[in-house]
Amino acid sequence: ILLHNRSAHAVSLRGWRLVDGAGRSTTLAGRLKPGEARTLSGGDLGTIRLANQGGRLMLYGDDQRIIDHVTWSKRDVDRLGEGIAFLFERGQ
Repeated sequence: ILLHNRSAHAVSLRGWRLVDGAGRSTTLAGRLKPGEARTLSGGDLGTIRLANQGGRLMLYGDDQRIIDHVTWSKRDVDRLGEGIAFLFERGQ
């Protein structure tokens, strides 16, 4: 999972959460400078699981509002292949 701050301002990830379609989550921390990207994998993902048969991933801000989300299907994976990076950007 790649988080990318496309804004002109630093963004605090304190209290932000990623939640998969089964409700498993991980809490984020740290800051992203303007233009900075951070790859999350392994232990960064907590209990989150991304299924090749389709799924959903939600990004919540510290106020528990949805910042961004993505869904994918088995067809998407079959068509595009594994290892696709989804970019989350905080809307302004």
